[in-house]
Amino acid sequence: MIRYLLQRIGQALLVVWLAYTAVFLAVQLLPSDPVTIFLTADSAVDQSAIDAMKSQYGYDQPC
Repeated sequence: MIRYLLQRIGQALLVVWLAYTAVFLAVQLLPSDPVTIFLTADSAVDQSAIDAMKSQYGYDQPC
């Protein structure tokens, strides 16, 4: 029984790691950064707010 539980926990950790990795890669492959995509959906946001959030999350830094 303990072996079964350890296997299930290992499988759950693997699935969480794979999902996290897939989301990370998907975000990195976007043609733009997430801040621009998120904030340009709201047309009331000005460019200075977009620049401030890019700076806050580090999207203004080179890879």
